Order: sequence, then structure tokens, then C-alpha cells
Amino acid sequence: MKKYLLIFWITFYIVGSNALSQTNLIPNPSFEDSLAVPQAVDEFNKCSNWYAAFATPDYYSTYSPIYPYSSCSAHAPSNAVGYQYPHTGNFYSGIAVRGLLPVQGYPIYSNYFELIGVQLISPLIKDHLYDFTLYYSLAEISGYLNNQLSAYFSINPFLISSSGVNPLDVSWYNTHINWVQPQVNHDTTQYISQDTVNWHILQGCFVASGGEQFVTIGNFRDGRYNKIKPINTNFNSPCLAAGTGTAQQTGCYLFIDDVSLYDVGWYAGKAQCIKDTLLCIAGSTLNIGNNIKDSATYTWYPPTALSCTNCPNPVASPTVSTMYYVVKTLCTVTSKDSVLVQIFTPNQPLSAGYDYPVSICAGDSLAIGSSPIPLYSYNWQPSLSVMCATCALTTAIPNTTTTYTLTRSACSETTTATVTIGVVPMPTLNITPTATVIQIGDGVQITAQGAVYYSWYPITNINNFYLANPIFSPTTTTEYCVIGENGGGIKGICSDTICVIIQVDLLNDNVIIPNIFTPNGDNTNDTWGIEFKHPEIVKDFKLSVFNRWGVKLYEADKPNAKWDGRSLSGEVVPTGTYYYVAEFIINPAQGGKKQEAKGYFTLMR
Repeated sequence: MKKYLLIFWITFYIVGSNALSQTNLIPNPSFEDSLAVPQAVDEFNKCSNWYAAFATPDYYSTYSPIYPYSSCSAHAPSNAVGYQYPHTGNFYSGIAVRGLLPVQGYPIYSNYFELIGVQLISPLIKDHLYDFTLYYSLAEISGYLNNQLSAYFSINPFLISSSGVNPLDVSWYNTHINWVQPQVNHDTTQYISQDTVNWHILQGCFVASGGEQFVTIGNFRDGRYNKIKPINTNFNSPCLAAGTGTAQQTGCYLFIDDVSLYDVGWYAGKAQCIKDTLLCIAGSTLNIGNNIKDSATYTWYPPTALSCTNCPNPVASPTVSTMYYVVKTLCTVTSKDSVLVQIFTPNQPLSAGYDYPVSICAGDSLAIGSSPIPLYSYNWQPSLSVMCATCALTTAIPNTTTTYTLTRSACSETTTATVTIGVVPMPTLNITPTATVIQIGDGVQITAQGAVYYSWYPITNINNFYLANPIFSPTTTTEYCVIGENGGGIKGICSDTICVIIQVDLLNDNVIIPNIFTPNGDNTNDTWGIEFKHPEIVKDFKLSVFNRWGVKLYEADKPNAKWDGRSLSGEVVPTGTYYYVAEFIINPAQGGKKQEAKGYFTLMR
């Protein structure tokens, strides 16, 4: 039996319709007309009208012999691939839709499939809608479910030669099937049903391009586009002796029966309404449809004030504003549209957004206007400085103080509203000096210009942080910034900011190191030491004094400590040159770093 390649079954999305034409355009739709009774699989050529479009599809019959095994595999209901009675009559066909799976060692794109085709009784008519149906059943030999089954309608027969087939070459699939766009398809997001007992329906409607004369049925995609799911039907072929049944195959296989195609009628296109419309007089009439009558059905809602709810183009006469909807249906093709019928209401209030003058900063924008009434027209003047001159709600970007006028028009009524937007210029700050260095304990005056109001920060060590020219006395290098304001706008303060760094020289002016002293007991210049103007900010102080031979004579750990000219042992040292080394940190709380002072001085007696 040919089906040792896994054979499996595909499901389809099915939608019902009422066909207007009662002529089935599929010849031999139930496969009942046969040239001969099939004796085994691979004998689809015994079916009248139909042909194998690719590979070797099968033909089954209740007339096929049951025994011996070699001639019973085409019997219905029991055959070599499953157990199924015809949907109607005594014959049906069968096709593989998925095979050569990766579990068998094949590439992911490989696929074994079979196609069947037939020439239609008459060519399809352009812009007519057609309702296609077939019945399928999963054969028990299938070891997998699949998600692909389609019907492709074409002007010429769709045939694939068996010569040159290469399931290991993805380009072969791209060339022969992947490009095909079937008109009717199973819902590929779903697997076919696992039910092997009943027949299932694949149905779909489509609009013909015109001239299509052939239909081809099967799977038109390589393995990459196929979703599969393993199943177990516990199948043993009834054609074999008990206990020696055929195991399931690695694939999906479908029985096919009762194929139909009906002309549903001319389809003029999607549902269409007129444009949204303003009625100046409540209750006046208006044709709200824009449809060409075809074979479709129409449903309009809500039914209020409509001349009909199932005609293509009803007349509406609403007394209140109403949104009307239409649903157009032909076969399974559905489209929708809507139209708003707005009823004019006179003397409705209008606002330009603010009932009082407002201000914004230069360069800012402001939303103005009010909620629109549908189908009323709006216009802003002046129009050049608004984002949308014909919108009820817009954004104004004035360069100078401007009065905007909003005009609303509907039917014969015109209403206006105004709003004045003042423009506050942005300050452009400058300060002098732009940088300065002071000694600790000193002050410096910084002057800001270009604004009306000023505010400095940080506010420490300033005599008045709201002045344009305050005096600053920082104890460490500090950056001061000033915010200059020209006044407020509705969206915030119109301001600019500029900064200046005041550098504090903590060492040069804070420290005095004498270069001579005279310890002679006259109470004048009798001691020597490093003198700090602000010893309270000096930390980690260490001082050492040495003679010329490097002998330490004196040490101290407090700022402003004094040496009286005696050694560590209390001896009076002679006149001469002495050397010092000092380490300390000035103002560590403000980030001061360790500093070092080295030098020499003279002792005279």
C-alpha cells in the first residue's frame, strides 16, 4: 500500500450560506460516476471528470472487493487506511495532506501531499460571489493532525509534474505550491477535528475574478507552514487477518466527498453609507445608503425613523441625532458601515476656552476652544498662529498679545467667541562679575540684570536673596544661581536662570607665617607660629620645627600654637635658620582638603 508515507488529515473553517443558484458547478461532485470500480489504492484515474493534480490520490468504493488484501485496500467502509462510509452514495476520494515529517529525519520544509482537480461546468463570472463546500473525514491511519486544507480556483488546470520532485529542496516548494493563494482555506489557527467517525464540512465564500474554470483541492504549503499534533487512533487495518493489523503512519490523510460550488449572485462591494450629514430641520428626510442593489442582504439599525431596515438604501427622518449602522451579508462575506445624522440645535453656547484674558510666556503654546459639535464648522482668526484654524479645539502659539475669535457655523446660524492671550517676554539674564575670588571672611557684590524679579539660591551667606545685587560672603567656594522672572503666565512663571562661582581662597589670606622672631624677653615678637585668622575652621593640624641637622626641636597639634625658642628638652636654641613642616585641613565640612606648608625662618637673640 502506497500510504506507508505518513498520511494525515486537515480541518477547515466552515460557514453556512444559502446559495441562490441551484446549479452545482462541480461535475461528479460525489465521485459517483466512475470509469471502473477501484481495486486498490492509487486508482483515482478511474473516477470520471476528476484528475490527479499531483502525486497519487486514491478512490474508494463500496463495490471494491474485500478479499484478498491485495484488492481490498480501496473498499468502503473498511480499507487499508481507515474505516468510513461514503458521505452520500457509494464512492469517495482520499488524499494525503502532510507527510515526510522531521521526526522521520526530513527537513522542516519537507512535505508529502496529494492534490485532486476537476474542470468546472462553466467558468466563474467576475464579481459574482461563490459558495464552496466539501466534506472530509480523518482517516484512522493518520498519526498526526494538521491545519492545512484549501481549494484553489484557476483559469488553467493546476498540475504539478511528478518528475523532478525533490522534497529536500525548499526551492521546489517555493516554485510549485507556496506561491498559490487559494480562495477557500481551513482556519490555520486551528487543528482539524480528531473525530474519525463523522464527516466534517469545509465551506467558504469568495468573489470571483472572472474566468476561473478549474478547482484544485489539497495542501498548498510546505512543512514550515503546517502545524501538526500527534494523535493515536489505535488503528488496525480490517483488511488484514486478526492480530496482524497495520500500525498508524507518521502523517495526515483525509477522505473527501460531496464537493459543491454555487453561484450566490452578483456582489457589488462592501456596505456603504453616505457621509455624516447635518439636518437643519428635525424630522426631514434623508437617504442614508449608498449601495448598488445586488444579491446581498442588508440589516440597518437602530430601526428608529427608518423607512426600511432590510433594503440597500433606506430613508431616515430622525428627530434626534442618531448613528445608523448597516451590515451587508452575502454568503459568508460580511461588511459594515455607519453614518451619523446630526440634528441642528440652535442657540447652543460657544466658548473660546477662557472667559477672561490669560497670559503665557513667549514661546509657549496654549490650548483654546471648546468641544466640537459634530458636523458644525469652525474657524479661528487670526489663523496663522493656531495649529488648526478649522478645529473647535486648537493650540495657539502667539508671538505677541493676541485676541482670537472662534466662529461656529451651522445651517443659517453663526456664533462667535473670543479669548485674549497676553505674551510675557522671557528674561535674558546676565550677571557681573561672571566669576570672582575672595578671601575667607570677605564679601562680594554680584549684580544680575535682564529681569523684573530675582531670587538667588542657595540662600546661605547672602544678605538678601531677593535683591538683584546682594552681597555674598561664603566661607568656601560656592556656586550661586539667580532665577530672573518677568511675571507669570497661565502655564507657569516666565523665567531664566544664570549662575556664578565665587571662589574662596582659604589659604593665602587665612594663614600668616612669620619669617623671623626674637625670643629675647622684651615681650615683642618673642614667639613664632603659624597664625590662622579663623582657627575654628582648621582641623587635623600638625606642626614640626627642625634645626639644620634635622633634629626636631618643637611640635604642636593646635592651630596658632607658639614656639618660644627652646628645644623639646627645654634648652635655649641659638640664633640661626630653622625649618618647619605643617599639615592641616581648612573647613573640612565644606569639602576642604589636606594642605601642607614648608619653609624656613630666622631666630635672632
